[in-house]
Amino acid sequence: MLFTEMLPAHITVADLIHKEPDHALAALETAAHTTHATLASAQLGDAAHGVLTSQTISALIALRSPQSWDRYLTRSARLPDSEHCSVVNAVTNGVHQILPSLRSLAPAPPVHYGHLQPDHILVPPGPDQSPVLFSPRLQRGSAGVDLARLISQTVLSLITTPGTPAVDQALTTLDTLLSTRVSNLWADQQAWVRTVLHLWLTDSLITLVNTVTAPPRLPLPALAQGILQHHHRIRALLNWLRTLTTVNNPRTAWTAMTSVVAELTRA
Repeated sequence: MLFTEMLPAHITVADLIHKEPDHALAALETAAHTTHATLASAQLGDAAHGVLTSQTISALIALRSPQSWDRYLTRSARLPDSEHCSVVNAVTNGVHQILPSLRSLAPAPPVHYGHLQPDHILVPPGPDQSPVLFSPRLQRGSAGVDLARLISQTVLSLITTPGTPAVDQALTTLDTLLSTRVSNLWADQQAWVRTVLHLWLTDSLITLVNTVTAPPRLPLPALAQGILQHHHRIRALLNWLRTLTTVNNPRTAWTAMTSVVAELTRA
């Protein structure tokens, strides 16, 4: 059963971040913390264990061979034919890089929101009101899935909207969210950041493929339209992520990626 409610005065974080970054990023941070705390004690049936991880791995396996999905890229006609090879290479290289790491991630008991992203977080008009999240996709998966998706989708929004003044501020907010989820143990910090980097690459890969292979008559959301317009930036992002997931010190890789993202927004 679907319940809906009109919220005419609300605006998404994705829209507001370019106009009122302070307000938008405060709502994003609140939504991330609240969702994490709320879902920490939530329960799903045993059948839901590992569903997200297994589905993601299956999706990536299907992308290993360009021939398995190149026909959808051609049929979609979202990109010029001359760009197909570059997109295919960026995706298949990323898939081969990330699959072994994903297979080694153990499914975690906590439930994940699934669609924690800027265009699914509504910012209320009043400063004392809480943000509203919509379109959940509750499921189990590896720790860090929600945060990695939030990072991935926020970064994609930033680099497909050139000239936004909120880049440094947004990256600082994401860094804070990443840091607050780790323990004081160095080994745990390293493992956590590495996992989030891998899941970030995974989410961005799948988002790019879903966009460029979307049926030609299907209306696309604003982020997907931006990805098509600035797909060269997305390819550069994927290549950098793929390279930096191999760095021995994940924290160094994370710091480097924030610099890459800032540069891509100016490219």
